[in-house]
Amino acid sequence: MNDEIQKLIQLGDYSKAFEMIDKLEDNEPKKHNFLGMIYFNQGKLTEAKEAFEKGLRYSPIDSDLLFNYGYVYYSIMDMF
Repeated sequence: MNDEIQKLIQLGDYSKAFEMIDKLEDNEPKKHNFLGMIYFNQGKLTEAKEAFEKGLRYSPIDSDLLFNYGYVYYSIMDMF
C-alpha cells in the first residue's frame, strides 16, 4: 500500500492518496510522512511541518521524516 500511495503522490493524485492514507493507523509514522509530502507539494508548509512533527513523535529517528522535516523547515526559514 505504501508504494501505491507514494506513486499517487508523485502523480499528483492527492484525493486518491488521501483516501488510502486515511486507512493507515494514526500511530503509523508513514501516514504523517505522506500527509506532509502532500501538504508540501500543495504549498501548505505549516501543515506539512505539523504532519512531519506528528510523525516524529511516533518515530523520532525515522530517516524519511527527519529529511522531509528538515527540508520543509528550511523552506519555511528561506521565506524570511
